[in-house]
Amino acid sequence: MKHADVVIIGGGQAGLALSHCLGRAGIDHVVLERGRIGERWRTQSWRSLRLLTPNWLNGLPGSPYDGPDPDGFRTKDVFVHDLETYASRWQVPVECGVEVTSCRRTGSSFALSTSAGDWSARVVVVATGHCDRPMMPFVSETRGGPLNIHASQYRSPGELPPGGVLIVGASSSGVQIADELARAGRRVMLSVGKHTRLPRLWRGKDIFFWLCQMGVMAQPLDGLANPESARRQPSLQLAGRPDKADVDLATLQALGVELTGRVRGIANREIAFADDLAAQIAAADAKQGRLLAEIDRLFDWLEPSAVGPDGELAHRGGITSVPGLYALGFRFLRKRDSNFIGGAGVDAQAIAAEVSIYLDRKGRQAA
Repeated sequence: MKHADVVIIGGGQAGLALSHCLGRAGIDHVVLERGRIGERWRTQSWRSLRLLTPNWLNGLPGSPYDGPDPDGFRTKDVFVHDLETYASRWQVPVECGVEVTSCRRTGSSFALSTSAGDWSARVVVVATGHCDRPMMPFVSETRGGPLNIHASQYRSPGELPPGGVLIVGASSSGVQIADELARAGRRVMLSVGKHTRLPRLWRGKDIFFWLCQMGVMAQPLDGLANPESARRQPSLQLAGRPDKADVDLATLQALGVELTGRVRGIANREIAFADDLAAQIAAADAKQGRLLAEIDRLFDWLEPSAVGPDGELAHRGGITSVPGLYALGFRFLRKRDSNFIGGAGVDAQAIAAEVSIYLDRKGRQAA
């Protein structure tokens, strides 16, 4: 039996990133990958796939992106090569072709059975990523019926049998596959359920620039009103096209894609659809509108994180959540006359005291 203090299951970007961090900390570990480095990128995605996020956002620990095209979108093949280079550069102790078939807690450690023998570890980290197991809510009823495959099994238009194609789901994979098939001359119907639509570019910047500026990408789970709902949010209806064009329901309709509501069931070679297409689109439009309006407020001169949901400076008694930023002269800052000439003096004394305390504290920290 082999042993490591830490066994990481999965040799994709998450597993490799953790290996780098553990290695820098001098912690004994191994990465077990059932296929090759980045195997799911290699074999569970279509041939023309590009990353959804711009290159500048795709750095890993110790290797921020420093290439010539920060706003571009790497192909999956280029990204796989980058993962291999990363693993080699940081000497990641990865064992490829090793599938973990069992992981059980035994006393104070873990026992792992793999296709290449047994392992023991004090710590196990599952780094296989989200959506590790494809979900197929509807399957073909009889042998010889229409081909029914998961998005992870789709490769290209020419590798599908002739005929029309029904795509169930309008998140990132669904809209991109629908776009590719429609451009290849196939008849495509897209079943639209809950989805999140955003423009690729807004105010001349990639949408992820704004999401980062707003702090959305760094939001902690425990800071969300409904963490479980957030985890189940569909992926963004975006595509990493070189021309940075949108791929959404409107562009798909322009290509001739037929839109319909959610698939309710399949029986007797007939498909039943819910009458909810308009409602799903309206909900996505409303959510997009709220987010874009929030982004537009960032064009204000004020520190964005100091502004509340209503667009006004958020404070408690003149003290904002931004260290070193205070408010004065606002209505009901501390009392009813805070916005009156005669009320400014008392509030000013209170704020001056807060500023003095802040500066003294910063001075002590610097010392």
